[in-house]
Amino acid sequence: MKKIVNLLIGLFITLAIAACGGNSSPEAAAKTFTKAVYSGDSQKVISMIYLSEKDKKEAGVEDILSGKIKLIVSHAKEAADKNGGLKNISIEDVKYDDDKKSAHVQIGVTFKNTEQIKKENVYLIKTDDGWKVKG
Repeated sequence: MKKIVNLLIGLFITLAIAACGGNSSPEAAAKTFTKAVYSGDSQKVISMIYLSEKDKKEAGVEDILSGKIKLIVSHAKEAADKNGGLKNISIEDVKYDDDKKSAHVQIGVTFKNTEQIKKENVYLIKTDDGWKVKG
C-alpha cells in the first residue's frame, strides 16, 4: 500500500511539473501567453517575448518593448473585463516550419459574456528556454 501511495505522489509531482512548464510546446506557450495578456500580467508577457542577441544589445529596445507591451496588455485586460473575463482559450490550428523551430498557432478566445470566438495568431520560435513569442 505504501508503494502505491509513493507511486501516486510521484506521478502527481511529475504531472504538476509538466503542467507548470508552460513553454514545452508551441500550443502550451501560446495558451500561456494569451492568458497572461488577457489577465493583465505584463511581466509574464514580457518574459515570453523573444529578443535576438542583437536586439538585447541595442540601447533602449527592451525599455521601448516593455512600455508598449504594458500598454497593449492593459487594453486587452480592459476588453476582457468588459466581456466578463476570459472564459476559454482553445487551439484552432498549429503549423510548424520545416525544421520545427518556428510555429504559427491560431488561438480561439472566448469571454464569459459572449459566445463569439475571437481568433488570434501567435507566432513562436523554439529557444533553449522553451517556446517564445516572436516580437
